Amino acid sequence: MIESLALSVVKSLAALLFKAYIVATPNVAIDGAPSWYYVEERSKVCVFTSAKSEHEAVEQVRTGAVRKMENRIAELLDIVIQGEYRDITSDEEKDFLLALTKDRDLPLFVRGNIRHEQIEYDEESGRTFGKSCIDKALILDYETKRIAEAKTALTHKRAEDAFDELDAE
Repeated sequence: MIESLALSVVKSLAALLFKAYIVATPNVAIDGAPSWYYVEERSKVCVFTSAKSEHEAVEQVRTGAVRKMENRIAELLDIVIQGEYRDITSDEEKDFLLALTKDRDLPLFVRGNIRHEQIEYDEESGRTFGKSCIDKALILDYETKRIAEAKTALTHKRAEDAFDELDAE
């Protein structure tokens, strides 16, 4: 049962990333922002940041982008789980889905794969704007591997519990 649930989560995440995600993004125009600001790309998940500062603006934009991307990726999986699987009644399946929402390696994945594609200072507004992205295929591959690892860990735990139960008899 967990195997089919894991496959279903991956398929739902892929559908969200490659079909619905780009459709839901509005066009946004902000005075003083460059023309590329808040313009999504079909093959990437992007975050947009800005900072008003004379000295540390570039670093603030980059740091803010990493945090925003971590939140965006975690939110994508939460949307899939809440939207598709909120009516799950099996404790085992609930535990599996809960394990998927707790990703301690996500910050490392984001830092290793985020690309700060545009950073631009607007002198008139005194703001620095940034666009940072990760390829959707990389995100899907990462989440697919993570889901497979969670499924394997749960299978091993079930086997250990069964052996413990046999030993107790």
